[in-house]
Amino acid sequence: EGININSKISLLFEGNLLYEGPISQLLDYNSNENGIWDIGERLIYTPTPDEIPPEFLNKIQISGTIADLRTNSLAFWGILQQGYVEPAGGRGGIWHLDEGTGVIAHDSSGNNNNGYVHGSRWIPGKKNYALMFNSDSTDYVLVPNGPGLFITDEITIETWICPLDTTSIDSYEFDEHATGITWIHISGDTFAFAYWYQGQATEINCRIQTVNLTPYGKIENNPIDTYHFVIDPGPANGFDPDFYNIEGSVYAVAHRWGKDNGFITTLNIYENGTIDDDYIYRAEFEPEPSNAFRPDIIHVSGNIYAIASSEGATSGCGNIATVEIEPGGTINEIVIDRLEFESENCSHPRMWKVSDNKFIVAYASINKGYVKTIEIENNGSINKTIIDTFEFESIRCFETDLEYITSDPFNETNFYAIAYRGINDNGYVTTIEVNNSGIITKNVIDSLKFDPSVYGGQPDIEYLNISNNTFAIAYLGPGTLGYFTTLKIFDNGTIGDIVDTFPFTSDYHKNLEMDPTIVHVSENVYGIAFKGHAGMGYLITVAINDEGKVEGIEGFGGIFKDNSYELKANATMVFATINNVTINLTGVLANSWNHIALTYDGSVMCIYISNIQNSVSASYTYPYDNKKINFTNDNLYFGYLFYGFLDEIAIFDRALSSAEIENHYLNPGVFDYETSQSPTFSIYNITSSEISYNSAKITWDTDKPSNSIVRYGTAIPPVDIESNSSNVISHSIILKNLLPNQIYYYEVESTYQGNTIIDNNSGIYYMFITKDVIHVDNIQMSNKTKGTNYDIITEVKIVNNTTAAVNGAEVFIDLTLPDGSEVVLSGVTINGIATIEFKKGDLGNYIATVTNVVKEGPIYEPSYNELTSMSLTVP
Repeated sequence: EGININSKISLLFEGNLLYEGPISQLLDYNSNENGIWDIGERLIYTPTPDEIPPEFLNKIQISGTIADLRTNSLAFWGILQQGYVEPAGGRGGIWHLDEGTGVIAHDSSGNNNNGYVHGSRWIPGKKNYALMFNSDSTDYVLVPNGPGLFITDEITIETWICPLDTTSIDSYEFDEHATGITWIHISGDTFAFAYWYQGQATEINCRIQTVNLTPYGKIENNPIDTYHFVIDPGPANGFDPDFYNIEGSVYAVAHRWGKDNGFITTLNIYENGTIDDDYIYRAEFEPEPSNAFRPDIIHVSGNIYAIASSEGATSGCGNIATVEIEPGGTINEIVIDRLEFESENCSHPRMWKVSDNKFIVAYASINKGYVKTIEIENNGSINKTIIDTFEFESIRCFETDLEYITSDPFNETNFYAIAYRGINDNGYVTTIEVNNSGIITKNVIDSLKFDPSVYGGQPDIEYLNISNNTFAIAYLGPGTLGYFTTLKIFDNGTIGDIVDTFPFTSDYHKNLEMDPTIVHVSENVYGIAFKGHAGMGYLITVAINDEGKVEGIEGFGGIFKDNSYELKANATMVFATINNVTINLTGVLANSWNHIALTYDGSVMCIYISNIQNSVSASYTYPYDNKKINFTNDNLYFGYLFYGFLDEIAIFDRALSSAEIENHYLNPGVFDYETSQSPTFSIYNITSSEISYNSAKITWDTDKPSNSIVRYGTAIPPVDIESNSSNVISHSIILKNLLPNQIYYYEVESTYQGNTIIDNNSGIYYMFITKDVIHVDNIQMSNKTKGTNYDIITEVKIVNNTTAAVNGAEVFIDLTLPDGSEVVLSGVTINGIATIEFKKGDLGNYIATVTNVVKEGPIYEPSYNELTSMSLTVP
């Protein structure tokens, strides 16, 4: 039945009335001629781009009503298109950032503008949790563009922000006495420091302390744990410690002990920083009457380690000893081999591995500087013939330190830098070249005086991972103050200009035994540990920019939707932008929480700054009359090139009053118009089980019969789907064709009578890890002559799905003997290889066939095997 064309139609877009008027306005000319809207005649309404951007038309909810003029009643009412509906609080978003974990920053405004966290770190915030950003372009939160961010007339953007000014980030006094400090990274934010501790007359010993040191340079004021070496009476206990990680939680410390003889102590330091109360093992590598000053421990191969040391602090012969340390920390108390590489005077020996069994040692001797190359076999035996020797400094050399620069695989050569206190006690850095066979190019490639004036002692040189060819040297400089210098050393060994130099101590910390050491914390953050005032052990952190300048990183960033609106801050100022007009206001405090806000009412832009020191909002206004906020397709970002913290972010599509802004400052995280919805049924008991290397079972329960959907994948948000349309209460979905040793994220979904619940663990997503796969990569067979018999040796290499060597796997083989009989043998992999021997074999053909590989955790998958059998004919 037709309807009069003067009947009224109302159209609601996103829940807002966008059109109301006669039907005739939406009909074409021909349809209007008979005065009736007939079946088959289409009503067409096209919003302007200012009303609804065309790209959002298929994403928003459209509903309508038609009032029939003839009957004065509703002829139609209902939803024409499902989609976004503007919530009571209007467009925008509220991001409390209280998740504390995961990769989703939830929007609680009802706009569903959830953000995806890329690289940023969850930390304690202004209220509950916050996000920390590290100034990198890969560190940000992305909120996809959508109708909820389409704001054109008025806007408010606000957040709590803490921009970090990190020229000098933090400092920490870690002990009242600390000399000869060395350090090692344990895991995550956990670092360990070993040092001499001089207490009472009977308390001269070694201590190990673990501390929490964040990638952004913040140091916890209290240590995680402290371990004291056994307090033995005597003139010297635990001096000159040097760290090495053996395997997992097992660490070794080479040190002086008793009467300055050399010892190794092994102990457990766990990822959380706790240290076992008792050490694992202690053994001598330089027994009395030998001394072991400034030991430097280095890995040779397998369980074999080498330690270089000198007989005295500044004189005496130089020695290298090899020892065996098992993965669990047990030490073979018999020194495997020993070499006296310098017979007269040696101090500060430092080693580096050149190639498979070639090593370089740099040291000072009778005012001269030397490098020598030696050969150490994988079993720990040392060739007593020095391969090569080079005198890199002929006039004056003390306190050497050695650092690797780069290798040239094509020419099979390597470049090294040596820092030392040289002529006139100036600090020098010198570069040399050594080929893979241990032959030293007999000339200094380049040399540079690195200290600013008259002194450069106790240098520690380190390669900085912030850009190519940038190195840093911490040293005792003029006035016995600590200095930090950055410089360029290129791949061919040439040394460029000094980039930057700054003193990291004041007169308060003058110290002739500073012995500074550089701690690499994260990409742009470094620590310097040193002996300071009155022997106190200090750790400070500094930031170095990508060019090697010790200028620090100053937070500049915040919230922005390019070419539309943004609110950013640095360590002193807020910047606010509408379209392409930017205003700013000073008053931000670096390294502190500041509440900042931008409002725009269509005529005036206004910035607010509130903080603890200024409880009354400072504000600045700027006239910007009758300008629509640009609509752009750009996504919304938080962070991105920002260095600092963000918390409690909110965007509203109206200009809040100064009273509302003040209220949000006084009550962090309390906003109006937050929405929540209670579903009419529940999902619970979500679990993953029966996890193999390529499958997993996902189960959950609902209190109403409903269907089953699992979205899963190795990235967030997961997009792969497995489903079952049956309406059940106990749900079970098998995921197949998964990849081994991968983290999989998943969410579950069920629908009951049109009500859908998606449970993604509050945006964090549930997760499981598939089992790793191990398999045979290679088999080698060989024999050794034993009189009239032969030892048959089978070496089986076991790798995982990424072809990384697998340790601790037990490999079983069937060995077919020349007479046709079989024996079952097994061995455990070390560095990925299981060596299995059959003793006293006869002449003839042997066939080794792998039958099984066993290791807790991963799954042996024969279909991945490269090879399962190998034969050997003797002789």
